[in-house]
Amino acid sequence: MCPSDECAEPYATCPSSRHICATRLDDDPLNCGSCGNACPAGTWMTGELNGASWSCLSGRCEMTCTNLRYADCNGYVEDGCETALGSNANCRFCGEACPLGYECQVAPQAILGCVTRTCNSPLVMCGDICTDINKDNRNCGECGYDCGVREPLPPNTVRPPYMVYTCVAGRCNVLKCQQNYANCNQIIDDGCEVDLRNDPLNCGACNVVCGAGEICLNGACVCRDPCSCGGNDYDSNPNQCGSCNHVCPGVDAVMPGRKPPKGHRTCRGGQCGYACDEGWANCNGDVLDGCEIDVRSDPRNCGSCGHSCLSNQACANGVCATKPCSSGAPQ
Repeated sequence: MCPSDECAEPYATCPSSRHICATRLDDDPLNCGSCGNACPAGTWMTGELNGASWSCLSGRCEMTCTNLRYADCNGYVEDGCETALGSNANCRFCGEACPLGYECQVAPQAILGCVTRTCNSPLVMCGDICTDINKDNRNCGECGYDCGVREPLPPNTVRPPYMVYTCVAGRCNVLKCQQNYANCNQIIDDGCEVDLRNDPLNCGACNVVCGAGEICLNGACVCRDPCSCGGNDYDSNPNQCGSCNHVCPGVDAVMPGRKPPKGHRTCRGGQCGYACDEGWANCNGDVLDGCEIDVRSDPRNCGSCGHSCLSNQACANGVCATKPCSSGAPQ
């Protein structure tokens, strides 16, 4: 067998390839199916085309809808994911129509499907919507009883700070605290004087006091400094590995929120490390640029770091490629 520069499927050598046979035509969005065939890209598609996204699947550019509330029902990629799901005509997927007496039920995290048009207590059906007549200003106490029409407030009515007149227990124009505020001193004149989001003496509710070293953040007591509170995980937390505030190095620490190049930081038993995705290696030993080598196709690091193929010999799936010698003898 002699060294070979021929690429095994799905690998190819494209103008953008770093070395021979370095490009996978089956999943490379810039070379999908053939060199230079780039799939559509752009952040504008997320908004204008309702989450349409293109990827290279088995050598073909395919559009998918990343926003699960929209779908491509007309089959035209030009207008992206044009149909809003969650309606009685298209409930969970295109064409799923809810029959008479049913409606498409939508939850905050998912579309549940067609369900019988009934309301769970304490909600009641007012017209075609389920509402709580105990606190709905337009259906207060009974369907259709609109507080603004039936019991309008007198002109120049004084409203205490952070309080509103609203429907409470089926009665109109009852004073109530605005969201995130509370009347902890039970005095109406100064209204709802406490902001439950940031008051360490009333955090999330009246008389909930944050502990030493804690602050009130968005209605929850949290540590001012992670080192000042108990419960720290020094064994497996890469941001506090072995001791408080000891951050393991790595590109995901330098640029949080961004996917590191084919690797991630680890903390095991209080010791920092770095783990590479399958098929990738950190050959330069620098965790700040991640796992920079694809050992499946790099002829200078074929299968492992430093294992080099011969000149003009391809690396295919981590093995230096060979083919039968034309003269019948290895060269």
